[in-house]
Amino acid sequence: MEIKRNQKKYQGPRKPNFFQRVLEILTAPIGSFGREKESLIENLSMLIGSGLDVLAALELVKFDVHSPRMFRLVQNLKAEIETGSTMWGALTAGKVLPDYMIALIRVGEESGRLSENLKIIVLQQRKNKSFKSKLVSALIYPAIIFVLSIVIGIAIFIFVIPRLATVYAALSIELPVITQFMISVSIFLSNYWLIVIPLTSIGVYLLYYFLFMHPRYKRIGQKMIFSIGPFRNIILNVEMARFGFLFGTLISAGLPILDAITSLSRSSDFYAYQQFYDFLEEHIEEGMSFKQCFEKYKKINDIMPVPIQQIIIAAESSGRIKESMQQIYETFEERIDISSKNLSVILEPVMLIIVWLGVVFVALSVIFPIYNLVGGVSQSTRGVISKGSNQATETLVTTGNVRIKENLENAHILEFPDKAAMVLEVGRGGTVYRLIKLEDGWYQVLLTGSSKTGWIDALLVDDISDQE
Repeated sequence: MEIKRNQKKYQGPRKPNFFQRVLEILTAPIGSFGREKESLIENLSMLIGSGLDVLAALELVKFDVHSPRMFRLVQNLKAEIETGSTMWGALTAGKVLPDYMIALIRVGEESGRLSENLKIIVLQQRKNKSFKSKLVSALIYPAIIFVLSIVIGIAIFIFVIPRLATVYAALSIELPVITQFMISVSIFLSNYWLIVIPLTSIGVYLLYYFLFMHPRYKRIGQKMIFSIGPFRNIILNVEMARFGFLFGTLISAGLPILDAITSLSRSSDFYAYQQFYDFLEEHIEEGMSFKQCFEKYKKINDIMPVPIQQIIIAAESSGRIKESMQQIYETFEERIDISSKNLSVILEPVMLIIVWLGVVFVALSVIFPIYNLVGGVSQSTRGVISKGSNQATETLVTTGNVRIKENLENAHILEFPDKAAMVLEVGRGGTVYRLIKLEDGWYQVLLTGSSKTGWIDALLVDDISDQE
């Protein structure tokens, strides 16, 4: 079918300006080129299905291309086909699509079912996108909460805690260990945040890249995720749904079983399933059945439930693999929805607990010194020394010190104001202790090098001074 062309030949999208180039660079990581490839296959499927030949369809597809890169790709495909190449050969040379999609196009061209097979590819792309979106939707809310918590926590440590540290220093009060740790971290971050935050961000990104993106090491991250129950359930459900849909679809489209299994290996994102599909391909090529392969593969029960194994074995014996694969796909697609919702339900309280622990840590670090200060002031306002008939009421001397009489070789500091009480420390003559309070002829003092207190008989005291 011949197409009327405009008098002025279409030259493709305009050359992008500076801002468009910046936008293209920023959006490249989130898959803009991948979306254009999906759109290309969808448009070709509709145009070829309407009766156009491949060249005419490619000529029309150019008008829906927005990036120069995709325009050049379409032009190269068109040029290859004009020289006598097949569509699947041109796509293979251009490395545009995965192997299993090219295999479908090849079978479609050879059998005259190109339009139907292109529709199958479009449907598979939508299914893959649906599987990924369900997993992302389960993780997005907890991830946002986690990131915001980290940002707010860093801001508190950099801008708020140093001001509190200044107040505590001015009050000259003894700080608990938790508060000292918080202030130390805060001072470090406030002084070096321009170095610490970028280095930490780079470190986190590199860790994520090597654990989940690097071709050689991402299997480590996948093993870590697969060992966590809720994540393992989602991965298993996604892979089983992908297995049922893709394997059944490829066989229905006319692909041999070995090619279909190869396509499964190329389409899977998880190393454990890629290994399993490669194992299947190798041993089925040797003449083994699915049952024999399942029995020989050691970790089969970890990646494929036993009932699914039995269904496949029965389907192989009865010749109803297509119908069984459809049943497996429908079952596990429903399970994906359930497991993704369960994952979201589980992760939300986990994130809330993490945030709550952070809030409690900061609150306790701030409140403990204030509580001690308020308690000390309250006791000092109640304390009064009463003189007369050798009796004294409770008092607190916040700046006083007690000196043991010089002529004493030792003086016992007791657990409570009673001579029968347990001895906590033995002080020598001239030793100075921090005075806490005076009560009925006994002094409560702070033990040496400790936050604990003990009691000493007033008769053993030689001097009370205001020196620290």
